[in-house]
Amino acid sequence: MLDKAAKKRRKNGDTKWYGPNELHGRGLGFKEVMKIWTRPFVMFATEPIVLCLSLLSGFSDALIFTFIEGFTPVYEQWGFGTIALGLAFIPILIGYVIAWLSFLPVFYHDNKQRKRFGSEIYAPERRLWWLLYTAPLEFMGLFIFACKLSCVCLHLVTEVLSNGMC
Repeated sequence: MLDKAAKKRRKNGDTKWYGPNELHGRGLGFKEVMKIWTRPFVMFATEPIVLCLSLLSGFSDALIFTFIEGFTPVYEQWGFGTIALGLAFIPILIGYVIAWLSFLPVFYHDNKQRKRFGSEIYAPERRLWWLLYTAPLEFMGLFIFACKLSCVCLHLVTEVLSNGMC
């Protein structure tokens, strides 16, 4: 459609208009698709930070999903029904919101430093320092959740807090 409109404009004497397919050709070829498709795998194999963060993210997601699968048997022993079990997911949501909000001061500080000194002083890895402090919370939440299973003397609120930490 844009190509047709550009051709009509050129017919009327306005020669500066060209459609997107007139300049770049039609679509992507097999070679371009393969280059785009293999780029993440090349980065995964050649960039250590991409490898480490991918492993951290994958391991973290596996722990969280395994943790969520354990909700039903754990909370059923306390007599939780379907609705109460569904409400047990609210601390996870609150934990995600708190984690997201905790990154805002870090982003603000980094943007202020970037404006002050220029963007050349920051390596991309510089943005990960807050992750060093927040990543262990997942392990601590899982540990507290597991301790609650083996020790009945702890209050039920410890399980809710551990949900929010994960």
